[in-house]
Amino acid sequence: MNRLDLMLSELIRDRDVIGAERSMDVRFDDYMADQVGVAEQVYELAGETMTDDDRTAIDRYIAEHKRNRFGRVQTSGEMFGVDEQDLRERFSPYVHRFLN
Repeated sequence: MNRLDLMLSELIRDRDVIGAERSMDVRFDDYMADQVGVAEQVYELAGETMTDDDRTAIDRYIAEHKRNRFGRVQTSGEMFGVDEQDLRERFSPYVHRFLN
């Protein structure tokens, strides 16, 4: 088992140690679709109120760090000499727990 296998296995094993009332899982696609909305959820979970200054700072950061400002990177398993089906099988417990 390599390091990534170990890390993801332990993440799955330990994820529920911190209860749902104190933690949340955020899908990358959901974050990218609504960064401010996800930040609001984090504030709410922490029992904090997002102020106008907080929102302005987040909006400013997003505006100054536009996606793809350095171009787009397209990758594939083939580029790295790995079989994508093998990866799907190896990491299926993680996918089942966090991505379905």
